[in-house]
Amino acid sequence: MKKTNIFKIVMTLVLAFVITGASAQILGVGEATDYEDATTVPVISYMTEGTTMPLWVMPDDLYQPGYDPETDDATATGHTWTWTPDAGIALGSDDGDNYVTITPAVTGTQTDYTVNVKENLPSSMGGCGDPTGTDITIRSVLAPAINDFNTFETVFGITSGGAAYEYCGNQTGATDIDISINGFAAFQVDWSVAIEEIDGTGATVVGNTNNGVLIDYTAATGTPQEFLSGSNSLTRSEPSADLILESRTFIMIKDEADGTTDRRTKYTYTINGITDNISRKSDYLGATTWYDNGGYVFTVIVNPAPVTGPIYHIPNDFGNL
Repeated sequence: MKKTNIFKIVMTLVLAFVITGASAQILGVGEATDYEDATTVPVISYMTEGTTMPLWVMPDDLYQPGYDPETDDATATGHTWTWTPDAGIALGSDDGDNYVTITPAVTGTQTDYTVNVKENLPSSMGGCGDPTGTDITIRSVLAPAINDFNTFETVFGITSGGAAYEYCGNQTGATDIDISINGFAAFQVDWSVAIEEIDGTGATVVGNTNNGVLIDYTAATGTPQEFLSGSNSLTRSEPSADLILESRTFIMIKDEADGTTDRRTKYTYTINGITDNISRKSDYLGATTWYDNGGYVFTVIVNPAPVTGPIYHIPNDFGNL
């Protein structure tokens, strides 16, 4: 058994969106302070395949000095921008603005794409355009995924949705409930555990659920549970890591009436999905997407030792005349 190891880190994701008519400001794709210049310090911009994210380009300072992307319409002077992505990148909002949204295709493999943009003068100024433009490299990576459940599958020998693991008596030491995943740290797992008394047939005993039938760490009234593991470096597309959901000592809950008698107890773990650093970044324009959300369910049952009943025999006076 492993020692107790509980990580509970509150993570708050704030996405600010301001929608403004049909103007060409970047307000439709978030706040300027959320972006960084990928030209001064060249970087590869990571995205989860199949997601949609925004890009914007700074106008030439000669023609639009002091441009503020949150207040100024870059196309008001007649300037336009031509965006050209590699095959496999779909463009959205591409109407000559200095911003665009991009969506890399789902290929099942990590893929690098180049997106080029060129600024063009209006016809009233000769209509010439930048012959080379500016490039950015987009790295489309796989969505985070759950590989296997080290504890349930290895220690307990059970699989998702399969028969429960059952044993007799309270566990004497703690066991880490951990899984192996692929993705980019930090990871977040949507999971819950139900702890309830059951009778000899496996039916739930109404009312005796100890810590509650459902403990949901991603409910609006609760706190998200985040697990930091692996490396924050963006040099690998699929670093493998283990996440510890909870260090649990499987013991029986007490009788609801007397508070002391051990009762048959069922632990039901449900893993509803996973996110990672890049998938949450890739959800910038929308709500969080939970990946590998197959609803993995694992059940452990702790049984009280049976109490041997009285021995019955033929009474001695049975043969009396």
